[in-house]
Amino acid sequence: MAVPLPPPCPRQSNPAGVRRHLPGTEARQLHKDRSLPAGSSTRSSCIGETLTMVTAIERARQSFERQIWGDAHTRLSAADEEAPLEPEDLERLAVAAYLIGKDADSAAVWERAHQSA
Repeated sequence: MAVPLPPPCPRQSNPAGVRRHLPGTEARQLHKDRSLPAGSSTRSSCIGETLTMVTAIERARQSFERQIWGDAHTRLSAADEEAPLEPEDLERLAVAAYLIGKDADSAAVWERAHQSA
């Protein structure tokens, strides 16, 4: 059973009415990771923007777990620019920064993690 799509986000400019969507592989992975009902849509709208952010953070966490420190740092930093990271993700960012030689950045992020916990 397909889940109906929410209405388009009013702040989006999309005069042609074209709906953006996650590529097939990302959509299947999102279904798998998030246990979305089979047949539900992952097309963008207001909710789609949130799903994209969650996916970005999940990818950053995966890079961290795989010990791909440069990629984890890049992805976590980008996610932090979009919205403040949770304390656990700040810790990941601090560790990744330290492991790629960005000691000053690491110390600053550790301080933020400590203050937010």
